[in-house]
Amino acid sequence: MNNTPRWIGFVFVGSGFLLLTGCIVETRVIAPVPAPAPVVRRVAPAPDPVQAVRERALRGDAAAQFILGSCYANGRGVPLNYVEAARWYRYSAERGYAPAQNRLGVCHLRGLGVQRNFVVAADWFRRGAVQGYAVAQDNLGACYSSGRGVLLNPAEALKWYRLAAAQGNASAQNHLGLCYLKGLGVRQNYREAAAWFARAAAQGNAAAKINLQLYQTSNPALPATQTAPTAAPTVPSQPAPSPAIEPAESSAGDPLTVDEIKVAASAGVKPQSLIEQIQSSNSKFSAQDVAAAQQAGIDPAVVACMRANEK
Repeated sequence: MNNTPRWIGFVFVGSGFLLLTGCIVETRVIAPVPAPAPVVRRVAPAPDPVQAVRERALRGDAAAQFILGSCYANGRGVPLNYVEAARWYRYSAERGYAPAQNRLGVCHLRGLGVQRNFVVAADWFRRGAVQGYAVAQDNLGACYSSGRGVLLNPAEALKWYRLAAAQGNASAQNHLGLCYLKGLGVRQNYREAAAWFARAAAQGNAAAKINLQLYQTSNPALPATQTAPTAAPTVPSQPAPSPAIEPAESSAGDPLTVDEIKVAASAGVKPQSLIEQIQSSNSKFSAQDVAAAQQAGIDPAVVACMRANEK
């Protein structure tokens, strides 16, 4: 638009007079007001769920190194990576942390992140076992029962099973029952076998439940919990499972359910034993399972362990 001044005239007529007046109006171009810039809201990055554990692990905390290894082994908070899992287990194991020594033994036993080697596996199980870690004691006993990494030795297997069973380890209690059932390293005693099966079954051990059921089906007149030897009952027609290390941390293998946890807790199983079974069997729980455990009055430490293993 031209900014040159223009004359604009106004004519007023009144009382017989003609009045002419004028004024100068200056026109200008007004620049458009720019639109406000869009507001960019910066979203803070999601916190690393394992960052605190990683920092402790890097500082040499053996327990944190074990936990970080477990995160990699199970894909919790980090991508599943058995090589990284074995690496952190080794850091922890070399610092003398018994759970990591046992877990590293499992890695070598199954070839998870490391080369499969039964001899090395048995050696790591032994290191954890001599520290009194029940899961490692049970696994070492299984090595002697199967001859993996060590010479087959039923008596030595019985020794380690007994030590682990005395601490309430359900898998070892089942294995001890098998020793009595078959006379492996000990004099055959069916009722003693049934007594150990019953203890393990009360903690939710699936293999023990099967063995106990077979025993009771074949010998209905004999009370399962009586340990005094009498006439030998009929051996179950179906052979009981042989001691063997399953894919989980311990030879228990079978994940626990919330119902099994309730049964075990009501039977007087110690919370620490339940926690060990949950961790060793890599049991998974839903939010509903955790809520049901809370409502049932399960020990808070066990509930917390269940929550940490939610699906």
